[in-house]
Amino acid sequence: MRRFGALILVAAVCLLTGARDVPQPPSGSIAVSISSWGHPISVWTIDKRGHVARRTSTLQRRTEVRATSFKVGARGYARIRALLAPARRHAGKTLSCTDRITDQPYGSVIWHEPRGPAELRFDYGCRDAETRAIVERLMAADGQIRQWDERK
Repeated sequence: MRRFGALILVAAVCLLTGARDVPQPPSGSIAVSISSWGHPISVWTIDKRGHVARRTSTLQRRTEVRATSFKVGARGYARIRALLAPARRHAGKTLSCTDRITDQPYGSVIWHEPRGPAELRFDYGCRDAETRAIVERLMAADGQIRQWDERK
């Protein structure tokens, strides 16, 4: 039993010290994760130079994950940043969601900034007017990334 406890302790220490070795996203990058029923369906990041890394999957085929990377340049990055600007103003806050359609995709967007990450969680099912406007911009940003990915 002591060996098992020691093994667990060693594993925990390795995990904790290994966490420091994980590279931090570059400052200015934006990361979006959209899930449905606990399953990521669209996950992407874009950096200031317009490098995009994207992973997608479907709920029906959870094991089929498509990973791509492509470049959209600084102008593409500026387009995504502009689409997400209204959402950025709400980072760190909770969006109003008193009127909600259940079972809709949800997720988060993280802006990696010099002073630290700023995160906003969202739910596509929120129908409150102010929240809906923000969610529509998030959907437009994801749609733009998808469109660029399909063109490459």
